[in-house]
Amino acid sequence: MGQYTTQFAKHGSQELTLEERNILSVAFKNVVGTRRAAWRVLSSIQKKENHKGNQENVAKVRNYKNQI
Repeated sequence: MGQYTTQFAKHGSQELTLEERNILSVAFKNVVGTRRAAWRVLSSIQKKENHKGNQENVAKVRNYKNQI
């Protein structure tokens, strides 16, 4: 899917059909939704660890958030 989207974007002189727009929208939503959910969980963990004063875990979470 990713390769098709990249290939299509490079040849982007034609307009997307309704079905293509819907497929692209769903694919984008799935990718972004997963990352947003992970970000929310990590932010929650970071906040809890920060309140506990566990700076080692806070640094680990911050590092992992940078990867996302």
